[in-house]
Amino acid sequence: MKHYVYDKRNRPKNDTEHDLRKLWNKTSVEMKQILEPIFGEMELREAMEKLEDFVLKMHALDPKGQVMRFPEDPLGNPFLQDYSIINIEPIYEAGLEVEMIFDTLVNGLAEAGEYIADDPVE
Repeated sequence: MKHYVYDKRNRPKNDTEHDLRKLWNKTSVEMKQILEPIFGEMELREAMEKLEDFVLKMHALDPKGQVMRFPEDPLGNPFLQDYSIINIEPIYEAGLEVEMIFDTLVNGLAEAGEYIADDPVE
């Protein structure tokens, strides 16, 4: 989402924003406006609801975008130390669905001329 928000014409790059709720709030309104004519209201609403559900669940787990990227916080305290086992399969499976939705939406944005895919993120 960070790349959707910031990798556009006339937008400053921002490599520090990882708050998923903030990124979603910046992204969702604009995406709906641009993509509704391309996908139709019903199809887009379903996709956006799935994305929002995933984003908000991930935000609840990792509000600052650090827990899933780093083993410890900036002060050296380990993340997730109260968990001996974490089942990442549901996160992985949900992520695959979200990836397909984002691919479809980004392709629609590219068609609308709203997204620059100079340096795609894998």
